[in-house]
Amino acid sequence: MRWGLAFTLISILLSVGPIAYGLYLYDWNIEAFVTPSFEMPEIHFQVDVTGYSFKEDKVVFNLSITNQGDIDIEIYDIDAWLTNRYGQEITRVTLEKEVYIESGATGEVSFSMTLSEDSLPELIKYILKDSNPIFVINGSLYIRAFSSEVSFPIDFQFRLGSAELGFKPDMIAIDILSVAVIDDQLEITFEVSNPTPAEVIIAGGSLTLYSEDGELLTSLSIEEDKAIIPRGKGVVTAYGPVTDELRDFISRSIVEGQKASLTGEVYIDVYGVRFTIAVSQTISIGD
Repeated sequence: MRWGLAFTLISILLSVGPIAYGLYLYDWNIEAFVTPSFEMPEIHFQVDVTGYSFKEDKVVFNLSITNQGDIDIEIYDIDAWLTNRYGQEITRVTLEKEVYIESGATGEVSFSMTLSEDSLPELIKYILKDSNPIFVINGSLYIRAFSSEVSFPIDFQFRLGSAELGFKPDMIAIDILSVAVIDDQLEITFEVSNPTPAEVIIAGGSLTLYSEDGELLTSLSIEEDKAIIPRGKGVVTAYGPVTDELRDFISRSIVEGQKASLTGEVYIDVYGVRFTIAVSQTISIGD
């Protein structure tokens, strides 16, 4: 009988003891004790900008994203704006394609920014005028994980210079197409090649023509406000008077085959920013 009672008490203790101990751990809070607990896996990633490229009407920039979380993720969309460091919105940012990144792995993700007739000038003006053109991408990145879709806020900065954008003033080429003397005026026609995405305005120019021995022959000026379309070619003309020195030179060059040296500067405006392009070419007159 005593042994039976002892076994009964032991059985009760074995059954109730763990429950009592559990309640003790939860400070005797029955609701907390009976509520199932589940620790969500972490989703955490590191973003690094790896490069830029300019393609037709958009800028594509590449990111290296390291999945430092506990589960695999799939990046499937982005809702963000590209702004300058002063908060001015320039254009929307879109995801080039969906990317799957395993836990602990690194994936390459490409975003693009389409440049419209409105956003392209704003982008180039900011790059050309600001000594440190910092851009900000601010918005949300959308991720699939465990068949669920979640969004994460993104806000990171990067520097985008004119070289990455595909625009440098020295890319604009100026070549002589023809030289003509009409009445008492020297006319030199130039072809201007603009391989950049920006519209270029020829804002004038000042040129000087010298003989081979350094004699000043004449001075010329370039017509102003001539627009050269993006990724295109245009023609501008420089005009100067036919001086006595130039007439003598033309006579000598016909016989002796002398050449003249044309030097000076051409001024261009790119969305309100002024640049100077140096000109130094050798030409023949009177051939």
